[in-house]
Amino acid sequence: MPFYILLFCMSAALFVALCVFIMPRLLLKNSYRDVKLQDRGLKKFRLEGGGFAITYEPAGPVRRYIDQYILSVRDGVKSITYKVAVGIRLIDIDILLYDADGVAFLSLNSKNILDGQGHVQTVKLPMRCAYVSVQVNQVDAMRIENRRELRINPLRLGIYFTLTLALSVGFAFIARLCLGNILGGVFREDFLASQTQVIATLICALITGLLLSGLTLLFIILRKRER
Repeated sequence: MPFYILLFCMSAALFVALCVFIMPRLLLKNSYRDVKLQDRGLKKFRLEGGGFAITYEPAGPVRRYIDQYILSVRDGVKSITYKVAVGIRLIDIDILLYDADGVAFLSLNSKNILDGQGHVQTVKLPMRCAYVSVQVNQVDAMRIENRRELRINPLRLGIYFTLTLALSVGFAFIARLCLGNILGGVFREDFLASQTQVIATLICALITGLLLSGLTLLFIILRKRER
């Protein structure tokens, strides 16, 4: 009996870890659909005391509010520094981060309340970031349509749901075996030999898998929107 108790606990822990933590991190990563308005690099220069920086010109209408920004690396810290145009008292921007292969992997939001004197703002970036693209969401009371959409790859989403359902079925039958042996007696025969119990276990497993994957996906979407 201790063996089946241990097997049940280990199976439950592995099932939750795979479906809630490991697989979502691997399969439910967000991708970014961009309008491909790539910002233009203007000048690269070295910084005093070490490090380097590159001056960029934002694409399209963003230049009306941020005419240039600088990506810099100094003392192992990467950051973006941008100057807001004079007269602006509130600005909300998204900074879309790209890796060295040109793949967008993260969007950072920066919202600032200013005094209209054209302040300089700095945002720290992960070292994985190779370059960025700036999107303005709001200037003062004017909201600007965001052309980027955060989405999850449909193929990866389908794989996640399929694997979650398969793992749910597998765990359900392992749990059934363990509970049958833990309870023993007439319960063991009912759990392990009844065809009705097999069908009920399968249905419960599929429902559990759908609910678990759906709630996990909902949590990820809500968390990304909050960011």
